[in-house]
Amino acid sequence: MEYLRNRVAEMVSTAGYNDHCKVSCEEVVFAVCKLKAGKDDGDVSLSSDYFLHACNELSVHISMLFTYLLVHGTAPQMINLSTVVPIPKGKNVFV
Repeated sequence: MEYLRNRVAEMVSTAGYNDHCKVSCEEVVFAVCKLKAGKDDGDVSLSSDYFLHACNELSVHISMLFTYLLVHGTAPQMINLSTVVPIPKGKNVFV
């Protein structure tokens, strides 16, 4: 896995791109650690548990994906989808 990290860093740096175009494995791991367990995306049933319980190699592939998206300046249309679930709070809420 260390080889893959070094190879991705080398490929990005030799292509003439700076550090602003890279998403490191550490950044991916940091973001995944902030996910709450048992949450679904609401569209294709992609659960946060898949990321929380995945092997360390997944962070390498996710970092490569996001690095390539930044370098090439494109993203699939589906990446813009989101789901908002309101959570009513307060005294005047009827269940």
